[in-house]
Amino acid sequence: MEINNIPRLRRIFVHLQGAAEIADRALQEIKKVEDKSDKAWNKIDKGYHHGNASLLSWGAADLVHLRDNMETQIPVWQSEDIILSRRGI
Repeated sequence: MEINNIPRLRRIFVHLQGAAEIADRALQEIKKVEDKSDKAWNKIDKGYHHGNASLLSWGAADLVHLRDNMETQIPVWQSEDIILSRRGI
């Protein structure tokens, strides 16, 4: 390997390192949304099975709030990623 290639390799490494950090942050955000969605759906499920309208509506409200937050971050989330469409609620 020529010495002239070392600065180029260093730039490539730094670029890939930055891309890996961005991917890690994105994965953390996806996991947060999945956790919030799972918790909301669990409330809905428990509310339904126990005949608890309050718990059911609380879970539904959590999903609406989560969807609204995702819609305000459209450059981050694709429309396919948003858990509920406007027509779905």
